Amino acid sequence: MNIKVIELLMHLDNAGCQYEFIGNSEMAITGFCSLQQPKSDCISWVKVPDENSLSGFVGLNNNLVVCQREIPYPGDRVGFILTDTPRIVFFDLLNAFFKRETVSGISPSSTVLTKNIGEKVTIGSNCFIGNDVTIGDNTVIHHNVVIECPVTIGRDCIIYSGVIIGSDGFGYNKDKDLIPVKINHYGGVSIGDRVEIGANTCVDRGTIDDTVIGNDSKIDNLCHIGHNAIIGNNVFVIALSMLGGSAILKDNAYTAPGVMVMNQITMGKNSYAGLGAVVTKNVDDNKVVVGVPAKVLRDNI
Repeated sequence: MNIKVIELLMHLDNAGCQYEFIGNSEMAITGFCSLQQPKSDCISWVKVPDENSLSGFVGLNNNLVVCQREIPYPGDRVGFILTDTPRIVFFDLLNAFFKRETVSGISPSSTVLTKNIGEKVTIGSNCFIGNDVTIGDNTVIHHNVVIECPVTIGRDCIIYSGVIIGSDGFGYNKDKDLIPVKINHYGGVSIGDRVEIGANTCVDRGTIDDTVIGNDSKIDNLCHIGHNAIIGNNVFVIALSMLGGSAILKDNAYTAPGVMVMNQITMGKNSYAGLGAVVTKNVDDNKVVVGVPAKVLRDNI
């Protein structure tokens, strides 16, 4: 692949990106690299620029650097794309010019019982998809995924390997002899558009009503979403987080790694639970909580 810098700049122009370019727009690149493993003829980006950010590029040439300001370059030829959002711009360019398109289709090793599958859906190897599942257009389901019970998945979602959606939650009554008696679950799971669910995460079905995950929410690896939980739009649930049954995370809420949200607790809009927090009381909108048990640290502004 040989891409002239002018092609990248035209893409940014069409996207309405605000930037300044310094260098030769006819220079060509063939790939991308990190600062830790620099290569010639590549595009890279700098998060926090300083005088030594590009020291590893000694002797290299034909590099394009996305950063906030021009910084010394020890190689032969370089171009700079200067922007206030270098990370966003860099990965937008990678997605536009270097991303490999997923080939849609259903692996013959998977068991897919539903007929309610949209266009350009991808289902990987060794999956089980039940009768009462609906999958929207362009959704990608990776390998070894189990989706059972009534589940609706929107369009443009990504379900990573090892995810289980729709198993019963943990619910029991005790009889007169104090023997646990299982509460059967009759609800399902409703997942919006552009949702991502990370590897080995479990999403329980609702007891009566559905467990809900809203549009554009992202759930990391190794998380547990309890029965009847309601996750709003644009919510981030990061690795090893646990949402108890009937927990509610409103729009734009964020749980850092290892957060536990007690059952029937609500985290308000734009709220943030810090690393390892145990949330035992409702959190108001726009608040940051930390600690065990979690307490308000400050406003989330």
